[in-house]
Amino acid sequence: MKNKPLVLRLKVWMQVLIVLTVGIYAVSQYYLNYRYISDLNIRQINQLNRIITSDLKTMMQFPLAVNDIERITRISSDLLQHEMIWAIEVRNEQGVIIERVERKTDNNNITLKRETIEIYDDRPQLLLDATMVQPDKTNELLGVVYLYFTNDSQVQSINRELQLQTLIFAAVVLVATLLLASFIMNYSRYVRSTISEMEQIIRGHYDIKIRRTRVEEFNTLAAKLEDVAKAFSVQVDTLTQSQSDAKKKQLEAEESNSAKIRFMQIISHEIRSPVHVIVNLFSTITRDIKRNQINSIEPKLALCKESASELLAVIDELLDVQAFESGSVSLKNTEQSVNQTLLDICNRFQNRFAAKKLNFECQEGSLGNDYQALFDKGKIDRVLSNLIENAFKYTQKGAVSVSWQIEDTNPASLVIKVMDSGIGISEADQAHIFDQFYQVNAPEIRRQSGRGLGLSIVKEITQILQGSIDVSSVPRRGSTFTVTIPIEVTKMVSSPDLSDESYLDSGCKVLVIDDREANCIVMMDMLNQFDITPEYATDPNVGLHKALRKQFDVILVDYHMPDLDGATLTKAIRESEINANSVILCITADATIATQDVLIETKYFDGVIVKPINAETLAEKIENAMYAKEFSGRVVYSHFNDDKRKD
Repeated sequence: MKNKPLVLRLKVWMQVLIVLTVGIYAVSQYYLNYRYISDLNIRQINQLNRIITSDLKTMMQFPLAVNDIERITRISSDLLQHEMIWAIEVRNEQGVIIERVERKTDNNNITLKRETIEIYDDRPQLLLDATMVQPDKTNELLGVVYLYFTNDSQVQSINRELQLQTLIFAAVVLVATLLLASFIMNYSRYVRSTISEMEQIIRGHYDIKIRRTRVEEFNTLAAKLEDVAKAFSVQVDTLTQSQSDAKKKQLEAEESNSAKIRFMQIISHEIRSPVHVIVNLFSTITRDIKRNQINSIEPKLALCKESASELLAVIDELLDVQAFESGSVSLKNTEQSVNQTLLDICNRFQNRFAAKKLNFECQEGSLGNDYQALFDKGKIDRVLSNLIENAFKYTQKGAVSVSWQIEDTNPASLVIKVMDSGIGISEADQAHIFDQFYQVNAPEIRRQSGRGLGLSIVKEITQILQGSIDVSSVPRRGSTFTVTIPIEVTKMVSSPDLSDESYLDSGCKVLVIDDREANCIVMMDMLNQFDITPEYATDPNVGLHKALRKQFDVILVDYHMPDLDGATLTKAIRESEINANSVILCITADATIATQDVLIETKYFDGVIVKPINAETLAEKIENAMYAKEFSGRVVYSHFNDDKRKD
């Protein structure tokens, strides 16, 4: 038999006794509340009378005498705060209403009583004559105040409502108390047990077990509390982890923001410095020309060229960062000679190392057999150039060496090592040198120009190539950077001896097609340095006409031209017979990823030259394209299908 509540288990006479007790308590409570409210109303009315008879006269006398409307309004508003006053109307001695304020209410059935209070001027008079005789004083009427307040029937209605609420509340309290006592008698020990377990939750111990009873509802509650404790435990763990992660990300964001601020300061310096040099040196060169001081011009032009190269490097790094952040970098794998590609990169630095009196070595063990492989030449160039530039910058004496080899893995890997005898990198800094905008905080580092982007760009490109980069370094002894990049080897050949071979000579026929004559003249001047006299056309249609009627070894085509763009023009040349197999290079100042993708998809160009460019680089680009075309067909910026790769 289930246990019944205590009230139902009591005998009938006990239940009757409880009902009578509750009734007597309710009646007595009703009477006491009635007496209390009645006395309270009497006190409130007496208080109102005191305000009417004394305070109001005193407060209103001076404002009415000087006609201080603002003070009258303030006094009226203060009086309106009294719960029994509903409206106040103030009139002057002529009966004109000066101020009227009333309580806002939605009840239109309120019955109001009006009390009229006359305000007289009973202020003491000053003695105005020398006789010291008090003049006759007649109190002057200053104004009349009308007070409106609730009548007795309205107050009684409010009182009855309050008394009824008191009676109901008393009954509810008694019944609730009785039921609560019954509940406490039966389940207090279970409640204490539950409270004890909940205190464990408060202390942070969420693995609780609540005692069960014979009441199913209580057991259900206990089970739910245990489930809540478990869920709360999971939520607390998750919240703790989230807070930890958020704090970590906040610190990273703050560090990144600080790094960006430092970067902007450095980049401002790195841009302004070469611009300052170029602008001022050109002014000096102009002055020297006017003075016919020709001998002093050449070193200044060399400085201008060096500053322009520095400015171009800054722009290239900013473009790389933008491309990485936008996720618009894609692979452009083409078949290239591994040795020739890496040697060409190294050769660009020979003169700089010689000028700094540093040994620069491309180790002989790297040469041997050459490999033809599919890889992204531009990105390999960017990686190796940045590493060599970094070694050049932080090595003041000793040597820098570059070596590479093909490892027989699956797939094959190109391993490039750049070693220097420079200032080295501490172990703490090695963990961050590949972070964007990070710069080692050391005097010997800060003396060198740097933007904190070079190594981060190398890291980004290496990851895009699905490769890896490692560094080992000892401070003041040097550093070694090792880059491992997977490549697809197509064939192995003996390295050709290109030391005496040159494709650019006076017999090389070159056509330049560019809609800007200044660009054509610059290209012609560069090629004249190699005893080549090219033809040029500033109208793309005229250039196409020449290419369809005369054979050329090399055709340089601008990409963006009116009427006929470079891709369409090159397609027409390829479809002709006379120059179908000529080397055609695209020349453009547009280095965006979108343009590069378009150039790849056209499959008509043998290479792309991005302005600005110098004569040596132009010659190198042309010779590389001619060499690639002679030994491996037209491969630059071309995609091979699976059948060709198998061959």
